Amino acid sequence: MVRAVIVEDETDSRDLLKRYLREGEYEVEICGETDNIEDGISLIQSEKPNLVFLDIQLKDGSSFKLLERLDNRNFDIIFITAYDDYALKAFKYSTLEYILKPIDRDKLRAAMQWVQKEPKTEVNQQIQLLLDQFKNQKRQEKISIASADGIYFIRIKEIVRCEGADNYTLVHLLNKEKIVVSKTIKEFEEMLRGDGFFRVHKSHLINLNYMKKFVKGEGGYIIMEDGRTIEVSRRRKNGFLKILNNINV
Repeated sequence: MVRAVIVEDETDSRDLLKRYLREGEYEVEICGETDNIEDGISLIQSEKPNLVFLDIQLKDGSSFKLLERLDNRNFDIIFITAYDDYALKAFKYSTLEYILKPIDRDKLRAAMQWVQKEPKTEVNQQIQLLLDQFKNQKRQEKISIASADGIYFIRIKEIVRCEGADNYTLVHLLNKEKIVVSKTIKEFEEMLRGDGFFRVHKSHLINLNYMKKFVKGEGGYIIMEDGRTIEVSRRRKNGFLKILNNINV
């Protein structure tokens, strides 16, 4: 049984969440709920839940202030948010789960499936990654990647390329290490947009900093610094050439 608390300042949103949890027959016990930071801290410290449903913006401030003041953050979090694309990208960087308002039943089901997987041991690092992103309001330098054997915390600049296969992606790192991740390459494309990456083929997302040569032709192909040759698809060639024209050499 998962013991959970809800920290959400909108009554309708809390009621809808509890109804969906009840109707979905999840093994969840709601052991407390509140709508503000101070009571949220007290509730979490006293109840010691396994899971916290946490609204980003509470009536007395950001819930990140709540997280910063907790010494023990050994619990899973499902964020509830109406935030913009910047915030959503930060959640993806830290591999933490979130639900957009208004709460959707299917999205909740997916989030609960994530919670009910095998115990996670890197929650504190994931939360800190998220807090750093919002506190500094600058381009993130690190990203967390969940794999079958754990969660990796790596620098974005160390990702050479991502190779997609069905619902999995093989992440190639600068040190030759390869990480298999159960995310699609499209998810990586969205997450790394604006960080110097370009999807040159349906199955390849590359870090433009590690291109060695572009060989022209009907389609053309790229030779990466690690020696890998990657085809540029016809559909993506024009966009790729525009990117090349903007690169300072």
